Amino acid sequence: MSSMGGTVFLYLSLFVFTGCATLTSGMSDRVIVETTPSGAKVTDESGLHLTTTPGYITIRKRETPKLTFSKDGFEDVTLQLSRKLNKNLRIYLLWLAYGSILAGGMEKEFGGALILSTGGSLIDWLTGAIWDHDKRIHLKMVKSENPG
Repeated sequence: MSSMGGTVFLYLSLFVFTGCATLTSGMSDRVIVETTPSGAKVTDESGLHLTTTPGYITIRKRETPKLTFSKDGFEDVTLQLSRKLNKNLRIYLLWLAYGSILAGGMEKEFGGALILSTGGSLIDWLTGAIWDHDKRIHLKMVKSENPG
């Protein structure tokens, strides 16, 4: 394989096997978790201690974990995280729509590019990169009626 052919293959592989959202936003989110008052223990569904507030947790974009915030003298709070579509996905969809319009009547020139871009979007779906979690979670803890 020539040097030029190798370079083209490399760029083509990067384009096919990675999606736009995967490249621009990654496969996980770093989320700030805070409580009032601070010092709450944050655990996941399995009971694994993730952090103490204020702190950070890393969440894979395709996951929507259930977190529990607990602090002595306060009621536990369980929160099911949700996610929303990544902002970069809108740009990608516009680009794909524009490419589809250009491809109308010019399948030979643009058809292959659309197939490659569809492969990239599939990667984004599989990695979860099309999703975003809130970047910050802040909870107000409520004092327990039965201290201790």
